[in-house]
Amino acid sequence: MIKFICALQKHTLIDATHFKRLYTPVEGVNDFALGWEYRYKDGHLRAGHSGGWSVVIMHLPETNTTSIFLSSAADRSVINTGYQLAEKVLDYAIS
Repeated sequence: MIKFICALQKHTLIDATHFKRLYTPVEGVNDFALGWEYRYKDGHLRAGHSGGWSVVIMHLPETNTTSIFLSSAADRSVINTGYQLAEKVLDYAIS
């Protein structure tokens, strides 16, 4: 997963233009870009995706920081924990 995210960020998997499309809002579709959800907190864009109940990936384009949360448990509380962890990591990256 780390290699995949690094390849995205370094534009070796897809070029910078296509990478930016991952977190550029799609007109007429609330809170989603090209397959990734996006949200703003305190003016900072956070983009990412959850894979079912056990995976949360959030990216902060401003600092090129990514949080990856993986779990083998399939429960809504796990995804909530993943998002909470991502927020903490990304808040730390901004400060």
